[in-house]
Order: sequence, then C-alpha cells, then structure tokens
Amino acid sequence: MPTITFNKIRTKIGSDPYALTADDKAEKESMNVVIPVASTAEMEALPETEGLTVTRLDLRGQNFVFVDGGWRSVTPYAQAAGLTSVTFSNAISSNRVTVNLPTGRFSKGPMVVGNIATSQAGDVNLFFVNVTASSFEVGAYRATERVYTGTVPLYWQALQMTADDAAG
Repeated sequence: MPTITFNKIRTKIGSDPYALTADDKAEKESMNVVIPVASTAEMEALPETEGLTVTRLDLRGQNFVFVDGGWRSVTPYAQAAGLTSVTFSNAISSNRVTVNLPTGRFSKGPMVVGNIATSQAGDVNLFFVNVTASSFEVGAYRATERVYTGTVPLYWQALQMTADDAAG
C-alpha cells in the first residue's frame, strides 16, 4: 500500500521488505516540486518549510511560497494590460479616459501603472483615479506650463496580487 508524503508524492513505504523505501521517501521529500492545494486550509496544513511552493487550484493556479514564516503570493491573482490614449486640447492637462477592465477578472480595484508611448508631448505625467474592479480613469498633465494640442498614446497595466488585496 503506497504512502503519500506531505508534498503529495507517492512512495512505496511498507511494501519493500528490504527497507530501501526510507531512502526513497527521503529522496522524494527533498524534491523541489510545486504542490497543488485546493484551499487555504490545505495550504496552511503543510509543514512550515522555507521555500515550499504551492499552486492554489481554487485561485486559478496562483502560486504561493512559504517565506519568512508566512505564505506569500508570487504570481498575481489577476492582471490586464492595454493601450489607450488621452487628448490635450490647447491645455496643460488632458481629458480623462475611462478604461474598462475585463469583466469578472478582478475582485477588487487593482493597482494601475502606466507609461507614455510617445515623446511628442514632452514631459507628461499620468494619474489614475476612480479605480474599481471593473474600470479606472486615466488622465495626464504636462510638467511644464506650455500648452499642448494632440493625442498621447499610453500603455497601462492593472495588477491584483491576491483575491483580497491589490497590493498583496
């Protein structure tokens, strides 16, 4: 009858009269494998071993590593990225644009970062407001007081690190 180790590797413990299975078990427990778990309770029931990695099947395959006495997410719970643009109309600040996020992907308002995709407008700073699980608004303003007319393309990325928190 096989035995299953804490990291879900099957061993032949109890089936070998020559007692070679203890070495076999030690070998398998030393493997650096990602352990599939179905819940927080199953993850927290594992031995507190630095570097132990699990994949949460209940969280779309999100990976966690046991580090510094606790479980830490190492992959985002949800993420999205895209390209949009804002328009300056003879002004130092642009209009705000609403960006809709993929439906159902985020459970909380994500962290949003962005970058200007052109240098034509000069010194432009971005801001993100009204961030929710379904959308956010992005706008821009020029660092100088010179007015500008034109459309400025910008890349954005939205991240949610855990199911409960954008920063994780």
